[in-house]
Amino acid sequence: MWKQIKCLKDKEEPFIELPIEKPLRIYLNGRKLTTAMVSPTNEKSFVIGHLFSEGIISDYDDIESIRIDGKESSVLSEKASFRESEGLIVSGCGSGNAYNIDTPEVEPRLEINIKQISDAMIELLEKFKNESGGVHSAGLFSKEKKFLVRDIGRHNCIDKIIGMGVKNEIDFSQTFVVSTGRLSSDMVKKCANVGIPIAASHKSSTSLAVEIAQKSKISLIIDTGTNNYILTNFGQIKKNK
Repeated sequence: MWKQIKCLKDKEEPFIELPIEKPLRIYLNGRKLTTAMVSPTNEKSFVIGHLFSEGIISDYDDIESIRIDGKESSVLSEKASFRESEGLIVSGCGSGNAYNIDTPEVEPRLEINIKQISDAMIELLEKFKNESGGVHSAGLFSKEKKFLVRDIGRHNCIDKIIGMGVKNEIDFSQTFVVSTGRLSSDMVKKCANVGIPIAASHKSSTSLAVEIAQKSKISLIIDTGTNNYILTNFGQIKKNK
């Protein structure tokens, strides 16, 4: 995850830790699908989450095999729906493909207190507070389970937690996502694609992310833990007592 780099500071030559960034080429049934720039952790979960959130697979059982070998990931799946990239360059860091620009509507079945979301954000921040900087983190929370990850890319984190949810047969309609980074349109779209009804950022959001959240009926929350601005679908979030 980290690499020590020698540097010069005040005539001294200390080492600093910087996050590792590596290309990961994803091959589906022998055909190159995309290349993503990722942190070398939870790579299988990233691949699974990416395929699922883009609608290329519909279930974990669709995958017959998945193998990570250095900078390459090979996936075999007879049920996969291979889609050509539409060439959209997204604002999230990591990769730049968008296979499906249509956004489904999420059924708002989850009601949750704003404090639960704030507490989840605090837990995420505490989890990685003693590590070197330069990376983002995100968490997927349900009543039974939670998955916390980090990556150089904000939307890579979303793919990773979605992949973990897929592997663990999580009902995404009963989950919410928290992210330390800004929520961009592609991140919110991934949530909509898999049916996650609530997404929260410790920081901010883009205007297009708000539009997508409105269209898909996702509750979007920013500045979580301090001001807790609820931007869309207000009725799903209960006020603190």
